[in-house]
Amino acid sequence: MFRGLPLVITLFMVFFILPEFGIQVNSFMSAMLALSVWSSANISIAVRGAIQSIPPTQIEASLSLGLSNFQTMRFVILPQAFRRVLPSIISLISNLIQSTSLSVLIGNTDFLKSAQILIERVEIMEGGAIAFQVYAFVIVVYFIICYPLSILAKKMEKRMSVSL
Repeated sequence: MFRGLPLVITLFMVFFILPEFGIQVNSFMSAMLALSVWSSANISIAVRGAIQSIPPTQIEASLSLGLSNFQTMRFVILPQAFRRVLPSIISLISNLIQSTSLSVLIGNTDFLKSAQILIERVEIMEGGAIAFQVYAFVIVVYFIICYPLSILAKKMEKRMSVSL
């Protein structure tokens, strides 16, 4: 259900609809719940795709060797699927880190919102324009967090393509 929804819609659904059912949560908990549900839905689709990408002959071979369904899944299918799904999960985590800034829409103060508040305070009190420097710092921090993840995902994809 949540996989096809934009993250903004998921945030709004959790923040505005849960109180209608008598579940009172603050904006931080709403954001955590929405981000968790959204990322879980996307990760589950990636895992399902990785499991389905394993050739059926692998299952047939393991069953013919006398392995049970559980043993087939544990020792044959999941190790191969894990290797295939790891790069896409890392990409989803990088996307999730960048998407946390959307929680501002329901009243949270995240890193980007804190930067905006700093800019407004400095411009009002001192009259200086520091927006470029602050936003450049925000970009550098996001880059420092996400770039190593993207490099890791690329290396893993390259390694997996050679070994598969």
